[in-house]
Amino acid sequence: MRVEIRTKDSEPQVTTTDPPTKLMTFRWAKVQNVLASIVEPARVHCGYRVLSYSEVPDNEGGGVFLHFKDKPDVMARFAVAADGMKSPLRAVMLPQDPGPRYLGHMNFNALLYNPGGQETVDAHLPGQLKVFTDVPMGLFGVSCYVIDAGGDTTFWQVRIRSEQPSFTGAPASNGTACPAANDLAPPSSQQQGAPTPWEPSPDGKRGEPAKGPQSDMPYLVGGGLGVPGSKARVLDILDKAGYQDVIRVVQATPETSIFERAILDRIPLDELPPWGDLQGSNAGNPEKSRSPLASPGNRVVLLGDALHAVHPGPGQGARSAFEDAHQLANILEAHRQELSSWKPPNALEPCATSDDSCSEKGNDAEGLAHVVADYTSARLVRVCRMQRMAAEGCGLPHIREHARNAGMARCPNCPVPSTPEETRKRWQEFSRWFEMYPEHPNGDPESTYWKPPPTAPIAVQ
Repeated sequence: MRVEIRTKDSEPQVTTTDPPTKLMTFRWAKVQNVLASIVEPARVHCGYRVLSYSEVPDNEGGGVFLHFKDKPDVMARFAVAADGMKSPLRAVMLPQDPGPRYLGHMNFNALLYNPGGQETVDAHLPGQLKVFTDVPMGLFGVSCYVIDAGGDTTFWQVRIRSEQPSFTGAPASNGTACPAANDLAPPSSQQQGAPTPWEPSPDGKRGEPAKGPQSDMPYLVGGGLGVPGSKARVLDILDKAGYQDVIRVVQATPETSIFERAILDRIPLDELPPWGDLQGSNAGNPEKSRSPLASPGNRVVLLGDALHAVHPGPGQGARSAFEDAHQLANILEAHRQELSSWKPPNALEPCATSDDSCSEKGNDAEGLAHVVADYTSARLVRVCRMQRMAAEGCGLPHIREHARNAGMARCPNCPVPSTPEETRKRWQEFSRWFEMYPEHPNGDPESTYWKPPPTAPIAVQ
């Protein structure tokens, strides 16, 4: 790959050697189509918006009801909550979670049909990546990429630092449209939700399920595809930054193809209460000894952005979602025998006691507990470390500092870098460790800065 890096008012630095991190570009539409093609069509259902879930106690048969907007409930034995960054299921599972966190960056990107990188507009050479930035890391003012995305397409991205979410055309505090910045503060209070108990009525139906906090994220509403005025805004940003090469590419892009968003993440699960208390003991605290990746009854587990939404700087979000799926599939297969005899409970005849007939219905509880424990062991440390490392490159200094401190507190055998050279080595070691997957899931024992923590921060019982 040919990489060109240019800072403001400087000549480009060009290298034709491999970059320190392996770079791959995927078009999500194609990835989704490939995944859908290996699933029976009858199992793919579109247009379902999940709201909440209800777990059936094991002594009443075990299982989970998923509740959808304007759709019938769906009964399942086990559910994977891969419902995205604003996951309603995570909000119900973890009502103490404050929701998505803004990271100080606004992002604009588009995919442009451009065979050879030059037919529509002179953007790049085949296989080339161009990087434009005024300062390194997350505290830049404007940073841009122009990439050969394959398939006769060019991908470009413009990212700006903004103390508050600043959506194009969003109303500012004085009620006027502000294309450059606004002050959309988080709400002062949040609705708290919890899983609705499974309480079958005589007709076997249930009431309206509880909803989790921040279901619509009112202070983060904005952006999307083809926002009116977004192209003019990006061109103005680039003109002020002096990036003429990128201006040409954006000018050739229809506004309807430009996607605008605020960069968000989720707080790492091992920082949420009660698991974030590194000094407290699990003794006498059953909530702390349960896995933060799963519902209390182990019938729902988190995966992908619902588990570890992350700043996109290191480019590890999608990769980590595939790792989640790989690990969970392997773990379920390993525990197949323990999970083989479950039968759906009858909502009209719930068990009142834990007698033999009841346990025959819900006798997969121990197997699911093993699945959750193994999944937590395989994923929790790795994804939380990844999230904190990514947050160190965000646009808000207080989050950067917190991420660094929280990471060091959870790995006392890892030294704190004190020079630019040591900081660079730490980033390089992170990339090498992550590329070792599936080996050494919790850290590289041969590294200086990413050794496995001496003990697991959360011991699931």
